[in-house]
Amino acid sequence: MAAPLDGIHPHASSRPSILYMRSSLRSISRLALGAVLLMLLAWSPFAQAQQADADTSEEALPVDPAVRTGTLDNGMRFYIRQNDEPEDRLQLRLALNAGSILETDAQRGLAHFLEHMLFNGTENFEEQKLIDFLERTGMEFGPDVNAYTSFDETVYKLRVPTDSLELVKTSFMVLRDWASRATLSEEEIDKERGVVIEEWRQSQETAQGRMQDDIVSTLFAGSRYADRLPIGDTSVVKNAPYSEVRDYYETWYRPDLMAIIAVGDMDPDMLETMIRDRFSDFESPSDPQERKRYDVPAHEDTKYAVVTDPEYPVSSVATIFKTDAQPVRSKADFRRMLKERLFFSMLNARLSEKAQSGDAPFLGAGGFNFTLARPMKGYGLQAQVPEDSIVAGMEALLTEATRIRQHGFTDSELIRQKRDLLRSYETSYNERENIPSQSLAQQYVQLFLTGESAPGIETEYELAKEIMPTITLADVNAVTSTIVADRNRAVLVQMPEKEGLEPPSEDTLAAVLDRVRTKDVEPYEDEMSDVPLMADIPEPAGLKSTETIDTLGTTVWTLENGVTVVHKPTEFKDDEIRFTATSPGGASTISDDAYRSMRFAPNVVRQSGVGPFDNTALKKYLQGKSVSVSPYISSRDEGMNGSASPQDLETMFQLIHSYATAPRIDANALQSFKQQLTARLKNRSATPTAALQDTLVAKVYDNHPRVSPPEIAEVEALIADSLLGYYRTRFADASDFTFTFAGNVPTDSLAQFARTYLGTLPTIERTDEVRAVTPAPPNDVVEAEVRAGQGQRSIVLLTYNGDIEYTRENRHALTTLSDVLSIKLREELREKRGGTYNVGVRDNTTGPPYNRYSFTVSFVCDPDRAADLLAAAKAEIDSVRTGGVTADDIAKVQEQQRRSRETAMETNSFWVSALDQAFTTESVEPLDIYRYEELVSSSTPETVAQTAQSYLNENRYYQVVLYPEDFEANAETSDGEASTEAGEK
Repeated sequence: MAAPLDGIHPHASSRPSILYMRSSLRSISRLALGAVLLMLLAWSPFAQAQQADADTSEEALPVDPAVRTGTLDNGMRFYIRQNDEPEDRLQLRLALNAGSILETDAQRGLAHFLEHMLFNGTENFEEQKLIDFLERTGMEFGPDVNAYTSFDETVYKLRVPTDSLELVKTSFMVLRDWASRATLSEEEIDKERGVVIEEWRQSQETAQGRMQDDIVSTLFAGSRYADRLPIGDTSVVKNAPYSEVRDYYETWYRPDLMAIIAVGDMDPDMLETMIRDRFSDFESPSDPQERKRYDVPAHEDTKYAVVTDPEYPVSSVATIFKTDAQPVRSKADFRRMLKERLFFSMLNARLSEKAQSGDAPFLGAGGFNFTLARPMKGYGLQAQVPEDSIVAGMEALLTEATRIRQHGFTDSELIRQKRDLLRSYETSYNERENIPSQSLAQQYVQLFLTGESAPGIETEYELAKEIMPTITLADVNAVTSTIVADRNRAVLVQMPEKEGLEPPSEDTLAAVLDRVRTKDVEPYEDEMSDVPLMADIPEPAGLKSTETIDTLGTTVWTLENGVTVVHKPTEFKDDEIRFTATSPGGASTISDDAYRSMRFAPNVVRQSGVGPFDNTALKKYLQGKSVSVSPYISSRDEGMNGSASPQDLETMFQLIHSYATAPRIDANALQSFKQQLTARLKNRSATPTAALQDTLVAKVYDNHPRVSPPEIAEVEALIADSLLGYYRTRFADASDFTFTFAGNVPTDSLAQFARTYLGTLPTIERTDEVRAVTPAPPNDVVEAEVRAGQGQRSIVLLTYNGDIEYTRENRHALTTLSDVLSIKLREELREKRGGTYNVGVRDNTTGPPYNRYSFTVSFVCDPDRAADLLAAAKAEIDSVRTGGVTADDIAKVQEQQRRSRETAMETNSFWVSALDQAFTTESVEPLDIYRYEELVSSSTPETVAQTAQSYLNENRYYQVVLYPEDFEANAETSDGEASTEAGEK
């Protein structure tokens, strides 16, 4: 089950409003120093504890009038909102204002353990009956049914179909059972211990997990938070008395600490009635224990953590500045939030420009803010660096902050970022009728837990329009003193541990801080170009033919140059058009040797800009616009993907035309790409997963060049002219391209742009034949073991593969088999045996000229149990082959497939993908999109068994099991204390 740090919550959208500004960071390891974080900007609403601007009110922002709020007599809060995005769905949350911070020493890890236990038996649902019931209704364990535990909160989630009133009523009964009627049987507690230990193993028996303790103790120095990360102490999880689990539940699961959030396609009066009926008799304890607040103490000195691990592949350095958290509650808070957003946007634009200069001592860098725990917010500057450039990278990163402190930003930077930020609010406002219920529900969870404002996008947009013009350059420049301060500071270094690589000392890092503080730097020059993306707009080309398909609601044009355009106007989103473009050929048209270097061509093109603009100039040109276009070359085709707001549609078409006719590869962009990729490859072999991948490549594919990882020498030898020449070749002929568009744009408007920018793309009248160039796995059994890594964990991969007739019936049959086995293997390996945290089951089919399938089962587990669990998985697969699938299994999967399809068909991304496949794949008929129910209904226990017999061939599979390098010498799994936040159930 997921457990983000307090205030760090997942969202599908990255829009700028308070609603969408929660951080998407998921763990302290990724948050503090993970290499991926270097490129993440964790924009979340925040306010530094300082005096409000004189011209801005401290009056609290109003709660969105669309939200109905109330409090039951027992103290339980509720938040209700009617919302039809998506239709026929209801998002339910049970939010508890209690998490791991309230555990006693004897309970460390039990808040999260309890969250698991509520899925393992309640008054109305014995043992696993709850999951069985929810799955039969079409809910999936994970996407629709989930929970997370954090330092200060625990939240349970349901996404419920609303076409059955009884189902909705039963869902509220589930919430009530979670709130006060957990069974907590001794048998189920003992079974779940293993699952939680495996969750710990999956994240903590890794380089990042091992490095976490030093990072956590540095960031939370002197606070209770340092000792209360939600995963807890493994010895407690394994051995805690049953009474401790029950004591936490009885102490903290009470109505005055809870709220019900209900957002979705249902009448609010009916929802309030259900809440009152279910929860009014939920009694509070007569003498409730105080729910204390814990703080993180301030410190005048700088804290340092220099952490190394032999399996860590990259190096990074971060400077974190900590401050008291203050949720956005007033107009003054909102103004501070806007100023800091502008600050970080401009800072990151500069850092991105610096990283792409070709000679930067860091590979990528970013400034960000985040919530570490409810009482503490952090501001950070972080850079990924070559392994021997920690000091130089840190100095270069902080020098940019010093440049801003000494000279500030420029007027032109502020103008662009204001325009960009205001446009983002405008986009959110335009989509106000299409805000997903999930996002609204999460906002109201935070309204309850932290008092974070929930005024609604209408209010936020008006505030942004009112306040943005009043923010001056001096206002934004003044943010520097808040973001870069001497007190409450931490310097965090994360790097490989290997011979000849010396970590920097604290004294060395402190000297960098001192040196940068007194350094004189030149002011930044904001270079701007006033040239257009396309200087000459071509005359519109003619149409060869037009066809309408009324059933699909699509229009299909064939343009004069042979380009096919498929258009489906939709109203799913008011401010979105998505597209994809596909042309056969791809990398199958070149030799294996050429592929080794040419595969990087689209990556470097994307980093180089397009037309008259390098990448930095292109970003500046596109600021204030909502548009993106990304070219690609895959093994079988080439093409582009992208999206735009209706008002930026022409810009999107100009980008498409330019990426096809005016691509570029800049020397600096190529050099930057080489440095970034080389840094990742340099220590790749030190990671256990690399050993696993390399074994697969060697044993299954005989080190074929199409599947082997790149060598550093190959990367260093990349030549700009060769890469650009190959890219141009693949986009030289538009006659076999199919462009598919879905979104809010009239057919006439799209047709005009298509004729102008697509109908004038070049053609050379060639015929590209897609060749089967990637080798097939051997027609045999391949079994291999790998010894690598220090962590006491194994990774098990089992893959069946072979030839398949590429029909929709066969593809769906394989997917249904995957869905069935996902449930059955979870029940067997996780719930019954407590052997793993989760089991991945994935099917994949590839059409002509390959006509192949693969079917993979994977999981992480205790090395001592890997062989037995693999045997158990095979036994379950054999049971499916021989009739072990029940009608109930099929009913669950069918309902899940129907429910998933219902919501998918209300998105532009679904239609772009489905129509692209329909119009570019010979075996797919466009009207098959509406024949999905035929496939779902055709599944039976017998057809699933037959599919397993046909495709899960006992004589054709490969399996690879990763063991620790010392597994044979030390078979005992470590029981040492460890703590991390817990992941999603």
